[in-house]
This record gives sequence, C-alpha cells and structure tokens, in this order.
Amino acid sequence: GQGAGTASSLSFCTIGRDVIVAPAAQGAIGARAYDQPLSEGIRRVELGVRTDLSPPALVRRVWRNLLAQVQEEPQEEILCRGVRSFTISFYDGTTWQPEWDSTLLGDTLPVAVEINLEIDRNPAQPQQSAPLSADASQTYRITRVFPLACAKPLDSVQLESEGIQ
Repeated sequence: GQGAGTASSLSFCTIGRDVIVAPAAQGAIGARAYDQPLSEGIRRVELGVRTDLSPPALVRRVWRNLLAQVQEEPQEEILCRGVRSFTISFYDGTTWQPEWDSTLLGDTLPVAVEINLEIDRNPAQPQQSAPLSADASQTYRITRVFPLACAKPLDSVQLESEGIQ
C-alpha cells in the first residue's frame, strides 16, 4: 500500500468468498444461500479513490482470475462518494510508515493498518476549494486501526537495511 497523501491506495490478495444460492431454492420463499469459501480461489483487491468521478469516490476493484492469459478488467464497486481524503498508514511494531511493500520486507505483514477517511457530509453539493479545517463542519472523518494478528514486528536491523527509519 501507498499512503501519506490525500489519496492512498491499498492492494492485496485474499481468498475469494462468494455466496451461491442453491438452484432448487432459487425463487423459493426463505431460500438459503450456501457459502463456497474457496469457490474462486485467490483474487486481487485494490482500494483507491477515483478522482475522475464527480464527486470523487472510494472504489474497490477485484480481479478474480489471476491466472488468465489475458488480464480481464476488474469488477469495480463504488463504496462511498464525496471522498475528500483516503489515507493509509502501516505500523511496523515501532513507528507508523506511509508505505508498505511486503515483497521488499521479507514477505512480512505490518502489525497494524490505520485507515483515515474524510467525506463530505453532503456529496451532492460541489466540493469547495477551502482548506479542510475551514470547512470542518461539512466533513465527516473516520479513523480505524486494524491489528493484524498474524503479523510479527520487524526488527530495527531489518528496517534499517531496507532504508526505513
């Protein structure tokens, strides 16, 4: 992931989990959905802000077939509109980092990920060019920290060798 700006992005791979309705139950009252946890295998997910939309929107893109000979267009879903900023920080066990590339850090995960999202309270109105602090009453801010239980802290020697302070 890349962060520290007003439009971070996050890309990761995960196991697919689609809900499938049993054919016999389709259309029936009280039809039950059956989870198929490995139905599509591993997929790539990306979260980012599309500024070409009006108002800007936080979107999720999903690539379902990572082994295709010709890469398909991702399935895109708008998660929220009126995004003023979307920033991500990564905790290495000592300090918060603006970027994290696990392939450069010995295939390790951060200890925690912090996501900050600022959206307009009324995205139908055009964004004003005033600084965020001047228009704070029109902005909804949310911050969440997600600890990653399967991560282990990087030691300071490893961080220094990777050029991270």
